[in-house]
Amino acid sequence: MGHIERRNGRWRARYRDPLGRQLSETFTRKLDAERFLREVQVDIERGRWLDPRGAETTVKEWSEEFLSLARRLAPTTQQTYKRLGELIGLRRARIDLGLRKIRVTEQLIRMSAGGWLRNEPKTPEKLAELVATTG
Repeated sequence: MGHIERRNGRWRARYRDPLGRQLSETFTRKLDAERFLREVQVDIERGRWLDPRGAETTVKEWSEEFLSLARRLAPTTQQTYKRLGELIGLRRARIDLGLRKIRVTEQLIRMSAGGWLRNEPKTPEKLAELVATTG
């Protein structure tokens, strides 16, 4: 478990992550710091804890790390994942690690005549409409 200390008129909640690194959050109220520590401990025990520094990770960095861990996969699978990673890199994404979601806000489409087109990503509704009109 972590501990709470008062510093400069605020409350600092300190804890160790599953790898043993010490992390902290600062709060105005002691009650909020205590609640935070309880929630972190439960998340760690249940295997649901996410490193808050992960929000600073770009999609490109995440893709490269994922691919480096996928070396045991067949070469064709690695190539497929690499192409997918490159496609993800062509999109602007808003990542919320707390909610474990990625929201794509813009995509770049390579035109057959050359050049690029910026476009809104397809929503499930637009995809369903496209399938209905072409099917």
